[in-house]
Amino acid sequence: MVASLKKPAEETGSGKPSLIHVGLGGPKKLRMRAMLMFCTYAFLTAFCFSTWIPVMAQYALTFHLSGISQTALYFYNPIIVFIFALPIGIMAAKMDFKNVMVLGSVLLFTGTGIKAIPVQVLESTPLIHIGTAIQGVCFAVMYLGIPIISATWFKPGLRTIPTAFITSSIAFGLATAFAAIPPIIDGNSALM
Repeated sequence: MVASLKKPAEETGSGKPSLIHVGLGGPKKLRMRAMLMFCTYAFLTAFCFSTWIPVMAQYALTFHLSGISQTALYFYNPIIVFIFALPIGIMAAKMDFKNVMVLGSVLLFTGTGIKAIPVQVLESTPLIHIGTAIQGVCFAVMYLGIPIISATWFKPGLRTIPTAFITSSIAFGLATAFAAIPPIIDGNSALM
């Protein structure tokens, strides 16, 4: 488990091993663990939010959504990211980024859980709007986390590595949602 997402001791110039690194396999392994942890978060965030797009038509028929509701659910992500980018950035600057990421993970779990609550058709639409908006906050954490992880944890010559891994995790999460969700909804096991 990563104890903190602050700059490793070898780059602070203190020369002493920090308490952060005790028992975690050293600074290089700690960097990789932090990057892989954030890649997992990025994958799950992209996957959970993108499950809406492949099933939009079936969902609109089942829950009798208007065109405005469909459009709102589709555009929550960019709107919420725009609104919450500054507050999340301030939180990341004042707090340890690990705490911001834990908050994002809790919000992702909460937003996805709210969307999955089985209720009557007419009562579920507000819950789905709320859950999707909460998931948009998770995207703000994800987008702001890419430069934070790259700039804080990796030397200038190596910063493209975490950026590529995290961006690939986002793309893989999107692709997985588009490949896995429609067959589940259609009730067959063949990939589209």
